Amino acid sequence: KKTFKSLGFRSATSIETKVIGSFTDPSGTILIVHGGKKQGISGGLLVVTDDKIVVGKISDVYDDFSLITPLRNNGVTMSVTIQPGNIEGLLVGRGNSIMVDLVPNEVNLEKGNFVLTNAVGESTIPDLLIGEIISAEKNTSKAFQDISIKEPFSYRTLRSVFITHR
Repeated sequence: KKTFKSLGFRSATSIETKVIGSFTDPSGTILIVHGGKKQGISGGLLVVTDDKIVVGKISDVYDDFSLITPLRNNGVTMSVTIQPGNIEGLLVGRGNSIMVDLVPNEVNLEKGNFVLTNAVGESTIPDLLIGEIISAEKNTSKAFQDISIKEPFSYRTLRSVFITHR
């Protein structure tokens, strides 16, 4: 059985839990996981796969279960870093896709660049993988690029996740 420490996180603790269901609301798909207040889970914590890929954030916590809002859902935002280049941007969930905003048109990006968490103004563990760039198009009608991200996992096959906190 994997533990979060065995995944290579030195400054974080976590709770491994099972995905027990999902439902759709106006923002997108919401995942339900076993574990809640009784297990020490609180809102706002990041949720990752056993491969250290970010799934989303804990949005609601009940006694014995919690809800995860995936990063792709409408209204989700998060500070991110694009590598290589250490380029900062803002992740924006679009319902069934992820975009990165606030990256100037002057910055050169390539398909396959990685998008990672950063800890700017958040209690987020830095350098966790979110996905990779599948397209980055300079937009002549605004100062920032249109950047699309591909998540490297399927929500349909998630069975177990780690709820993280520093």
